[in-house]
Amino acid sequence: MKNIMFKSFNFRFSPSKVLFLSFLSTSSLVVTSPSHAITLNPSSWNSFGDVITSSNQVSLTNAFSDGFDDTENFNLSSNDPLSGIDLEFELGLPDFSLDPDPTNFVNATEGSAIKTTVTVKTGDVLSFNWNFLTNDSSFNPEGVGDYAFLQVNDTLVTLGDTNSSLGLSSTNFIQETGSQNFSYTFSADGAYSLGLGIVDVIDTSNSSALVVDNIQVKTVPEPSTIFGLIISIGSFGLLKRRK
Repeated sequence: MKNIMFKSFNFRFSPSKVLFLSFLSTSSLVVTSPSHAITLNPSSWNSFGDVITSSNQVSLTNAFSDGFDDTENFNLSSNDPLSGIDLEFELGLPDFSLDPDPTNFVNATEGSAIKTTVTVKTGDVLSFNWNFLTNDSSFNPEGVGDYAFLQVNDTLVTLGDTNSSLGLSSTNFIQETGSQNFSYTFSADGAYSLGLGIVDVIDTSNSSALVVDNIQVKTVPEPSTIFGLIISIGSFGLLKRRK
């Protein structure tokens, strides 16, 4: 039997090439370490008013349980919505926060909401899908009708309202925005109060609803990984200049 001989090869790399390969290795670590998404379960949140939840979805209305505010009953849970004042209190909001224009008596009459607290890092992103449904008219002399909102601490972000672009709904509601995606980036580390809600404005008739699902917080990559990449880039550039 013949002996099979393998030639040996000596590979020599300059220090800059070695560092460049190290840089590529570090880069791949960053690229292959995507942000991590944490799914939030709305059934574990505190709820106020007409709210039903599952592990991935929440539906809220401003409809009363006796159905007097519509031509049919749009209430989901048999719980009545809270007054605007009581809802502000439960959400920990300052007085008149839910009122679009309290000076001119454009007030939130009643509504429903859910609330929780999350602890996040700077750059983490809250995201979810939402749909605003309504029987309210898009014509309001006061310029404001029912609306759905996201609460982040004391800040309210309107998701949809009666002045949004609405189409015919396939549900028992007359109109809806259709499913929309929303994202919010946290600007600082800390614990945040989060709320989702729907309110009636001026009157208590013609109910509206908010449906939200797939609520997630996407975390940013670990700072140590990014720091290592910066060091590698800086060292590579310094070595190249010396050469």
